[in-house]
Amino acid sequence: MTIPKSVISVHTGAFLANEIEKVVFEGVIDSNGKEHENDAQPYYLAGVGSVAFQGNKIKEIVLKDSLAKYNFAPSNNPQKGDSVFDNQNPGTFTIEVGEEYKRPIKITNGSKNQSIGVMEGFKENGTPVLIDESSYFNKNEEGKYIAIKPGTLEGQCMFYDMIDKKFRILGISYFTYKIVPKTKVFNVTFVNGDDNNYASVRVKEGKSIADKSVAGQAMPTDPKKKGYTFKAWSTDQTGKDKNKIFTNATEVKNDMTVYAIYSLNAMVLNQAPTLTLQNKTITEGDTLDLKSLIVSATDAEDHDLKDKVQVVNTSGFDTTKPGAYTVTFKVTDSGMASVTKSATVDVKKKQPPKPKPEPTPAPIPTPKPKPEPTPAPIPTPKPKPEPTLAPIPAPKPQQEPKTLRRETPVEQEKTENREQPLLQSKPLHEKLPKTGASSMGVLLLSALGFFMAGFVSVGDRQKKNESKLPK
Repeated sequence: MTIPKSVISVHTGAFLANEIEKVVFEGVIDSNGKEHENDAQPYYLAGVGSVAFQGNKIKEIVLKDSLAKYNFAPSNNPQKGDSVFDNQNPGTFTIEVGEEYKRPIKITNGSKNQSIGVMEGFKENGTPVLIDESSYFNKNEEGKYIAIKPGTLEGQCMFYDMIDKKFRILGISYFTYKIVPKTKVFNVTFVNGDDNNYASVRVKEGKSIADKSVAGQAMPTDPKKKGYTFKAWSTDQTGKDKNKIFTNATEVKNDMTVYAIYSLNAMVLNQAPTLTLQNKTITEGDTLDLKSLIVSATDAEDHDLKDKVQVVNTSGFDTTKPGAYTVTFKVTDSGMASVTKSATVDVKKKQPPKPKPEPTPAPIPTPKPKPEPTPAPIPTPKPKPEPTLAPIPAPKPQQEPKTLRRETPVEQEKTENREQPLLQSKPLHEKLPKTGASSMGVLLLSALGFFMAGFVSVGDRQKKNESKLPK
């Protein structure tokens, strides 16, 4: 039970014989807790009368303030039996030979400056003796009392303090201490599937784990198995024998091995992951991270599994050796469903660099031929009208023919020179001889030569013009 800080009085015998095992005092009233404004001092927890908690089974008392501040009913005579926590009877304590003595009442004081004294001992053969003098206990190097032989002892423990140099009894506890021979301790080994040592618990002979016969020992937590529900522990590995179920209340008589028994859950189809890969082509000497072949890896239950994909076979992949390599990947989900797929890496042989082609010169444009100028038409010369012949004068009487002689070359040249003027355009009367029939013949020949020369000249000009015309 807890006594709040606001309580300032507990009457005599207030909690007499109530089977109380633990009492907690929250503290005394501080300066802010005066009941009346004219109070000179705050109220202490006062009036905790004698035998207020007498006749209980108190094993623990907690004082959250200094013990000196608590105004317990004074008692300085253990024979009176009127202290606040007097006449406690926590029952029988059982320990084994070799175990440590434990006090029947534990008192926790909130102040380190206020100490609590303890006197404890037993009746041995009807004579009270302190524990230091008991033949049943020895004090070890740590200051603990260890039982050295079996037996049943009636014990007494008195708690006290000093207030203003006055002895004050807080309480007296009477109890029975039973020391038994050291019992055997057995191991209970818990097996969970492939785990042959899931847990190990030590239990004294004839005790159960629930008895806590060995300090710090307890049942292990229930194990788990994916897809199954834990049912129980059993000494029957199959779990079929219901009489071999093991619980924390099962009596342990020897070393034991117990097994985890499961029931199969309703099966939910675990779909295998989906793995998507891509093929790649590289050139000899290029670098390639094989994980780059992984496009995605997804699972209906576990979602993205791309980071879980593993390369299981590279087929000797070597970027320095041309060829086609098959790379195999595998991914497994949490339900152990897996998928395996392969991708291909084609390593192409590195080709020597091609020479740069000579630049193609810009084409030189072909000049368009200039058209030949069309020659102006050559006018056909109009024939010159024949000259009107002057009347031929009547011939004069012929002279006597001269004796003819052959002309010398010099004379022929002179004659030819004299005949050249006939080709010039002179008046006809200047070209004709003036006398004789021979003059008439000469005149006719001259006229004929003139016309022939004119025709030859016209013919030459026509041939030249025809050669210039396009063919």
